[in-house]
Amino acid sequence: MDWRLGVAKESALRKGFKSLNTHTGYLTLRLERGTELKALTVPYTALPGSLIPRRVGVMLDTEAGQLSFYDANARSHIYTYNQSFHCTPL
Repeated sequence: MDWRLGVAKESALRKGFKSLNTHTGYLTLRLERGTELKALTVPYTALPGSLIPRRVGVMLDTEAGQLSFYDANARSHIYTYNQSFHCTPL
């Protein structure tokens, strides 16, 4: 099983083929071959197989500049990106 989950910053490259990593404006987790969990930083950050979730929770804290991923079943932390976020009121 393979999947990618994350968010795109407003500045993210959106046309053509691109790697979904921090250099192209994406803050993502990736599971490859069902056994390799990575945060797609540059270079990528390998995460322990014990952190592979069945359900993922995502929390964005704009004031702290953090995007965090959690195992929603175990209620445990997987990975946090530290970035600056600019939110525009609707």
